[in-house]
Amino acid sequence: MIKLVALDIDGTLLSSRHVISERNKMALHRAASIGVRIALLSGRNIVGMQKYIEELGLKDIVVSLNGAYIVANNKPEAIHDLRIEKETAAEIIKYVESMKIHLNYYHDDVITCGAESEYSREYARITDAPVIGVGSLLEYSESRQPGKLLLIGGRNYLEAAREWLEKNHSHRVNCFFSNSNYLEVIHKNASKGDALKRIAGYYNLSMDQVMAIGDGENDISMIHEAGIGVAMGNASEKVKKEADFITLSNDADGVAYAVEKFVLCDTSL
Repeated sequence: MIKLVALDIDGTLLSSRHVISERNKMALHRAASIGVRIALLSGRNIVGMQKYIEELGLKDIVVSLNGAYIVANNKPEAIHDLRIEKETAAEIIKYVESMKIHLNYYHDDVITCGAESEYSREYARITDAPVIGVGSLLEYSESRQPGKLLLIGGRNYLEAAREWLEKNHSHRVNCFFSNSNYLEVIHKNASKGDALKRIAGYYNLSMDQVMAIGDGENDISMIHEAGIGVAMGNASEKVKKEADFITLSNDADGVAYAVEKFVLCDTSL
């Protein structure tokens, strides 16, 4: 029996219009009413997740920055906080700036960048999380250790950046695409899969009692770890290959469909 549902946000819980559908809300509320825990696991920071935490009335653990930061909702202290080393971050900043790729720098509840751009403004619009221009990001990073770095730009530039990162820093960081224009960089030991195991342990659940739903490369680790790993219909083939089940797309209430089928046990699905 599933007792914990782990959800990605963008491309999974949210439609392409960046809203939670009524069917998704209803399915999650029904699951919560029978004692199932609902956990959001996102690449966003807590500020960018807060709107949906409140909209769903969630009171369970929240995972931000792709597993680097875990907090029990409404409690200030982190259960887990794993950051990229400052020296590694500085080397990445130098490389990214030389390639003229936009970089968002995440620490605590703040997102910064060197100079604001169309990318930072669009990200802030989509996530409701401000991105603050600080001038020299390299200087700014000297006293602040990041939980995540997000490279934003054209796919070819980001593919080149991923190749550079894997060649020079694979022993220190993980990098993956959360969508075609977002390359995420986190600590080597941080992942949604590791975070999901920590959540299950926190609630004394076995992984067989966990269902995870996602669409991006950053969701593969949790899809793999969960007793039931679900890929969205809009996920890439790489993600779908790791899943036990492929649900409908985010614009066709794919989260609700999976919850109804595996948690609420609707035999008509």
